[in-house]
Amino acid sequence: MANLPLRIVVLGDSIMWGQGLYEHNKSSEILRSRLQTALKPAPGPFDVTLDLSSDYPAHSGARIEPVPGEPCKTLHGEIPRESPSITFQAQSIPHPESVRLIIMNGGSDDLGMMSALDPSVDVAWIKTRAEVAFGRMQGLLVDTIGPRFPNATVVICGIYPIISGQS
Repeated sequence: MANLPLRIVVLGDSIMWGQGLYEHNKSSEILRSRLQTALKPAPGPFDVTLDLSSDYPAHSGARIEPVPGEPCKTLHGEIPRESPSITFQAQSIPHPESVRLIIMNGGSDDLGMMSALDPSVDVAWIKTRAEVAFGRMQGLLVDTIGPRFPNATVVICGIYPIISGQS
């Protein structure tokens, strides 16, 4: 019996895209490579596939909810733009039943990170925007991801501390 591939799909914004990194340094590629090594049964072929073939992949600036006028022309992932949204990314994946792992994130572009980093912005505004943005992520999971990808485990990745001793 042939081993089926482990199909991984990446959805999200600049964090999942791997903004500014060479392909081999992107978290999705590191994960694929490590899983390939760890899960390879002996003997026989086994493949961990990282599905970045969608016409609408993770990219810088992606918003969670659909953006009026989607789909937008696919540009290089380094170029920030709202569309295609993370919801549209999920809806455009072909053969969702074969996906076994989804790694995703989102919300910082919905939050308005540049405004959130402005020291003159009221903390209550940031809290309200964060609740709205991450409520949208919950809606995406319940309304789109869960029903569309019945065989997938979903991992939602957090983002790194934007302001820290390491930034």
